Amino acid sequence: MSVDPMPQTRPAGTDLLRLGTAEPPPATVCPVGPREPSGHRPPQPPQPRGAVGRDRLTGSMVEFAVRQRTAFVATADAEGECDSGLWSGPPGFIRVLDDRRIACAAPDPLPGLGNLGVNPNIGLLMVDAGRGATGRGAVGLQVNGRARVVDATEPGARRWGLPTGGEVQRWVVVDVTEAYLHSRAVAG
Repeated sequence: MSVDPMPQTRPAGTDLLRLGTAEPPPATVCPVGPREPSGHRPPQPPQPRGAVGRDRLTGSMVEFAVRQRTAFVATADAEGECDSGLWSGPPGFIRVLDDRRIACAAPDPLPGLGNLGVNPNIGLLMVDAGRGATGRGAVGLQVNGRARVVDATEPGARRWGLPTGGEVQRWVVVDVTEAYLHSRAVAG
């Protein structure tokens, strides 16, 4: 099933929120996949975002990530029950290890830590509304990937140049499977 929450064409200057509607347009089902005996097509998994998402971090994404003080984090357990939380720290609590890995200092207690042991999928959303309010550049970075918890004293932490002493006891290292910047919407 493919859902397009914003139609590609609408009258210039139309802002759905200003019109007082929070309802997206009706969902449309793409005619792909096998038909059930009833003639209906079963829901299809979401398709890859293609050119919108990247499987690695660009220079702009790295610049955005390293100056953030907060990240919204989503995980799910083995049955798919979701957990989300807010992680925060001083600039630098998010480290970019290379163009395919990002690390976050793990807060204590770590929301979703138990989930990562049975389902390593994770979503990170970093939002910088202040920068976006000035009209310059990106206002958000979304990173999806597979995560593992690394003790700050493990050899992997040292190899990646992560601080091994002090207040940070653990890092969540995310192998990036998808990353993309969000831009400020322009309303006419």
